[in-house]
Amino acid sequence: FNSWQLVKELKEATGLPIVTEIMSTDNVEMFEMCVDVIQVGARNMQNFDLLKAVGHQDKPVMIKRGMSATYEEWLMSAEYVMAGGNAMDAMGDTAVERSAQDARGA
Repeated sequence: FNSWQLVKELKEATGLPIVTEIMSTDNVEMFEMCVDVIQVGARNMQNFDLLKAVGHQDKPVMIKRGMSATYEEWLMSAEYVMAGGNAMDAMGDTAVERSAQDARGA
């Protein structure tokens, strides 16, 4: 059974948008056809080939930030997506504890 077929069927049955994490540039074409929002997980926020590839898609991209990434690194990841022509970025902060210096953006 094809998992992408299941995703399509669930979307049709519920009417809910599909948001799922992309792990590889090999999946970009399938994501373009099947999901509503492409999520780039914290572990891939510095995978520049992947960021560039999703930047060429006509889908919103949500980039999650991990605990070890600074806000500057997180924003630079978004710039890679926007450089591909995709200005539909959303940022998801998964890091709860930050140092006072990083919270100030220093």
